[in-house]
Amino acid sequence: MPSRKILALCLTLVAPLAAAEGRYQAVPIYNPSDGSSKIFILDTQNGQMWTWMEVGASSSGAAGRFLIYQGQVRPGKRMGEIVDEAGSR
Repeated sequence: MPSRKILALCLTLVAPLAAAEGRYQAVPIYNPSDGSSKIFILDTQNGQMWTWMEVGASSSGAAGRFLIYQGQVRPGKRMGEIVDEAGSR
């Protein structure tokens, strides 16, 4: 359960930033199939996205904490518009 404590701590630290300025929004993502947890972080001013995750030690590798950049979103002109397609670059 240490990862849940770290997740709670991260949300505790990020929440005041999001509430104070409204710039960063954090959403916890839980995967029930393997019990892993991630936090999706969005910068609402420029659309930058990250995921924060922790990996416990296993036989295949060491434990670690990772902040992974996911890219940048951009607004569409209307609801349902496809603004980017995978493999279109």
